Amino acid sequence: MIYHTTDAPLTVGSKVTIKATVVDSKSAKVNTGKVIFTVNNVKIGEANVKNGVSSLSYVVPESWLKSKLSVKANYVASGNYLSSSYSSTGIFKISKGKV
Repeated sequence: MIYHTTDAPLTVGSKVTIKATVVDSKSAKVNTGKVIFTVNNVKIGEANVKNGVSSLSYVVPESWLKSKLSVKANYVASGNYLSSSYSSTGIFKISKGKV
């Protein structure tokens, strides 16, 4: 699952935190590996997994205003776990904000 944790409306230049939950086939929280986050097929960063969560803070660029966003979290194989991915489209509502 991918979600963002910013309560306020997102505006260009604001910071959003994107989180991905990472659990195994028995729903146990994963504590190893990393997640690579992409938006519209562009890598925006990566973060380690701890206690079943990987999170990344990112400043909202103006280019996100003009497109329907496709956010993807790719878990990189680690230890006993295989790689996996999850994607979601349109989880952000972004405005230009005050100029």
